[in-house]
Amino acid sequence: GVGGSERPVDRCHIGIDSLVEDAVAVMDDAGLDRAPTIGWSMGVNTQFELATLHPDRVSGLFAMAGVPGATFSTMLEPTHLPAPVRRGLAVGTTRVARLLGPAISTVAQALPITPRTISVLGRTGFMFPIEDRDNAAVAVREFLTTPFDWYFHLALHAARHQRVSLSTIDVPAMFAITVEPIDALPRIVVAKG
Repeated sequence: GVGGSERPVDRCHIGIDSLVEDAVAVMDDAGLDRAPTIGWSMGVNTQFELATLHPDRVSGLFAMAGVPGATFSTMLEPTHLPAPVRRGLAVGTTRVARLLGPAISTVAQALPITPRTISVLGRTGFMFPIEDRDNAAVAVREFLTTPFDWYFHLALHAARHQRVSLSTIDVPAMFAITVEPIDALPRIVVAKG
């Protein structure tokens, strides 16, 4: 339901379990019995759940910028607050943000997204500095086509997903946390071979 894809008719059909069902359906449609997976953010939750529920379908995991479940318990880690408190704060903030989503979308969509905007965003901590500001501007404009309340709705559904036990995973897995911008991913993957 982001970018150019349609949102599901059933707004509740977006939990990690639903995404795993979708992944299996896509693999079946493509005739793939088994494949390595790459997940980013919620995709990390999805791929680890897929590997847990359908271990015969996953040959490897490459996880970027995410954790295998209990995502909201990992937020605010530098505060050293107990995980349940951090989770409660993160979920509460996301609920408020979802209510404010239409206003946030209106303001964000009115902003001129130019290479200069990308340069400024790269200095704020909102995103890493990116060399190819023209393509980054295109990507940010695309990101802004999805209403923010929908993004927060997705996040709240992801928050329901519990931690996946890594002891059940029996395939190669790599976690990538990088200070490189996402447009460097092809270079990183090729370099790591």
